[in-house]
Amino acid sequence: MPDGRFASTSLQAVDMSFSVASSETSTGSVEPLGVARPPLSIPETWDRETITWQQERLIRREYSRSTLDHESATTTSKHVIYQMSKRVLDVSLAILALILLAPIMLVVALAIRLDSPGPALFKQQRVGKSGQLFRMYKFRSMTENAGVRLNGLHKSSDDDRITRVGAFIRKTSLDELPQLLNVILGHMSLVGPRPELPEIVLQRYEPWQYKRLNVPQGITGWWQVTGRGKKLLWKHTADDLYYVERASLWFDLKLLFMTAKAVFSRDGAF
Repeated sequence: MPDGRFASTSLQAVDMSFSVASSETSTGSVEPLGVARPPLSIPETWDRETITWQQERLIRREYSRSTLDHESATTTSKHVIYQMSKRVLDVSLAILALILLAPIMLVVALAIRLDSPGPALFKQQRVGKSGQLFRMYKFRSMTENAGVRLNGLHKSSDDDRITRVGAFIRKTSLDELPQLLNVILGHMSLVGPRPELPEIVLQRYEPWQYKRLNVPQGITGWWQVTGRGKKLLWKHTADDLYYVERASLWFDLKLLFMTAKAVFSRDGAF
């Protein structure tokens, strides 16, 4: 919880900024997909913790407003059994993978530190289930303090910020291995929609896209095995909703096998 003096004096300004960003046009239609909204106005007095708290509050509010069809979020016995089975599968496979891959992860971390200045791990705020923010872990594949580009593809083969080791671990998907920690901590699942940046959710998401937050966000998913790295992250929501509407333990297992095939073929990886 941020300092009360920040929340009490600046909350109205953020609400006004966001209401403008998410409002409908004069004709009553929502802005076309892909039209960026104005960024939120952030007072200079806010620290990082306050900004994160405000972003999560606004995203969760919009999620509650926009997710009118809660069919996939019901607490039926079938849904509860699936969620429990999914969690057991996630934790079991994540712990096993960490044990088996620990030597490789150690070598990757050492190579990153020797290749370029900066830490081996990259940490970034992402949007999780029901709009809750969490800190996602990856092996650092770019130069330190590379920053975030909100326009264009979420990754590119000719990005000059990518280091030599970074290019290799991206191509082999080794950069994603630290997210196994996120799975064990309950922030993510092995299978699910890819977690999005809060800035993109607030500036670009339409109401219908928030339905992807009905389920835990994942390391891999339907989009990753059908259009990996070839589409704008926020434009593949239809692929994510395909998964959300068909989520099951068997579908998760199928996607894990398809992911292994995509990783070995390196299709769309860069």
